[in-house]
Amino acid sequence: MGRREGLLAAPLLAPPLIGLAVFAVGPTLLSVLWGGTDKSLTGSSWRWVGLANLREATSDPQVHRAVANTLVYCGLTIISAVAVGLGLALLVDRVRRGRGLVRLLLFLPVTANLVAVSVVFQYIFSSDSGGLANTLLSVVGVAPLDWLGAPRPR
Repeated sequence: MGRREGLLAAPLLAPPLIGLAVFAVGPTLLSVLWGGTDKSLTGSSWRWVGLANLREATSDPQVHRAVANTLVYCGLTIISAVAVGLGLALLVDRVRRGRGLVRLLLFLPVTANLVAVSVVFQYIFSSDSGGLANTLLSVVGVAPLDWLGAPRPR
């Protein structure tokens, strides 16, 4: 890549790099820094303890067991999910007649999640006073809103 392409690419790379810094690198650094303190969630005072928290955690047998259980669980679920998915994909690739129907049947469970989310969303933002959002607004004295209705003219 030449200098000119690099200058053209910089503005395109800025938004994802900023998002990565804000949502991944920043929280990771804060977790590492706070991990070296004795700060509690309720108090405002704290002091630097360095690696004492890490030494305490690594010497605890319950932490060892929890890490081992997590690794076993992740290994089993990830490997089995990839194997089943790959197996189904290879089987569907061999199907000649009814390939569209088979693909539809395999994709149907994905749509079930979307339907469930839409039903919950519709309950939360129901326009009558029984919807969760309008119920919360009525607690502070605001009249029910038609969240999913047509927008008001300006």
